Amino acid sequence: MPSEHAFVLNADEVLFDPHPKQAAIMYRLSQRVSARGGKIASKFFLHGNRGGGKSVMVRMFLHAMAMQYPGIKYVVVRRNLPDLRQNHLIYVGGEVRRLGGDWHETFLQARYSNGSMGFYRCCEDAKDVEKIVGAEAAILFVDEAPQIKWEHLRTMAPSLRIPKVDGVQPARTLEIYSGNPIGESIEEFWKYFVDQDVSLLDDPEYDAQEFEAIEIHLKDNPSLDPLEYRKQFAGLPAHFRAAWVDGIRMDARTMFDVHKRIDTEIIKRNNLSSEWAGQPYHYISELPTIDGVPLLQVPWVQWYRAFDMGYFPDPAVCLYLAVVGRRVIAIGESTWFKTIARDLAAKMNQQLRDLTRRDDCVVTYVDPQINIKTGSDTVTVMDVLEMNGVPCEASINDRVLYADAIHGLLGEEIEPGIPRFQIYEPGCPMLARYLPKMRWDDKNPRRLADHQFDHWIVALAYFAISSGVLASSSAALQDVVRPAWMAWIDEGTSRRRPHGRQR
Repeated sequence: MPSEHAFVLNADEVLFDPHPKQAAIMYRLSQRVSARGGKIASKFFLHGNRGGGKSVMVRMFLHAMAMQYPGIKYVVVRRNLPDLRQNHLIYVGGEVRRLGGDWHETFLQARYSNGSMGFYRCCEDAKDVEKIVGAEAAILFVDEAPQIKWEHLRTMAPSLRIPKVDGVQPARTLEIYSGNPIGESIEEFWKYFVDQDVSLLDDPEYDAQEFEAIEIHLKDNPSLDPLEYRKQFAGLPAHFRAAWVDGIRMDARTMFDVHKRIDTEIIKRNNLSSEWAGQPYHYISELPTIDGVPLLQVPWVQWYRAFDMGYFPDPAVCLYLAVVGRRVIAIGESTWFKTIARDLAAKMNQQLRDLTRRDDCVVTYVDPQINIKTGSDTVTVMDVLEMNGVPCEASINDRVLYADAIHGLLGEEIEPGIPRFQIYEPGCPMLARYLPKMRWDDKNPRRLADHQFDHWIVALAYFAISSGVLASSSAALQDVVRPAWMAWIDEGTSRRRPHGRQR
């Protein structure tokens, strides 16, 4: 017996019967297309593990919209023609004919009896984008969208349009992107749709209300046996298994092993009881006390600063770090735009004073580039900082060493379940936000890749490299925990590595 949401063609012919999650999503999308649907996002990202039924659901939705709105046009996009054929083209012809329309195999066009049209395209390069833009459709559906370059995806969207009929807007444009949480543009999808962490400096037109993410998973699909379906994924690399099986974003290029709280991995590694689960680990929301005295008031705590110079559009940033015995805590951060060195020095000193009610700072580690002299009478940025009360020491500018040093900070524990390095999240929001988002360089896995928001991480690396805190580790702590990807580099050549990387 078909459900109330089934697509019934005749008295006994069912084209598609969506499961409850599919039906809810299709209704949400239809509200956007309807001119009377109220304020609803214009762009949707449907993500989750494999088997949820994303592709067939959206194709059926497009059939429905084509039949409901005469003359409407839509475009379906996959990265390449083989994928497009295997997931859509082998089905769409029969579906359109059952709806009373025609399918043109040569041009990959669906023509409906009411004048609506559907175009099926692949997108591997900029030339393919131009063909898609020329369609001037109302609805764009990009299947497995994270596999396609973000710049290509965003170039397609502005071509969407729906002309008015007799001065009335009959419907609204809609962008649908679907896929598993893995691919070359997944970071942008997460940034725009999930985290909604887009600076207006980077994208002045960004409106978070126009971007909506919806999860749909295998468990939502009653037509598949999850246990049987998951058997086909045996032997997958961890990042593919996380995306395809668990529906979790796990970028294979994630640089640092950051744990906000104590999780199963840490419990297993340290043989801790389950009571430790959920306790703060690398991130803390409250500062500790020492013998009942708040950390910021303890007189013997050593204070360090780490500074990365910038002006605009890159900012100047400073981290304030407390060294408490063998523990290191990032307490605060400052970010400035369009600020000259003399004023930066005054602001750094004032910020330290506001935090600690003290003026003494052991040293400020800085980028060696700000101490380059091109002549005997050159006054460098570092000279200006020191002349204005900020004692400096030039660190090292090497992204391999950045990564090695931060691995050391994050991987050590002073005792089981207690990390050596912690971030006070309320005081260091940018460091806390972007440290887990750092990636390794494709050409050199040991190198920290360039990132638009790596300034706070680079400053932390200056401290880790130059302060000597890593040299104070005991021999028992030298077995530093490394991210999973580093094991790939050490594998024997007899075993194939993820992405086919060879030593």
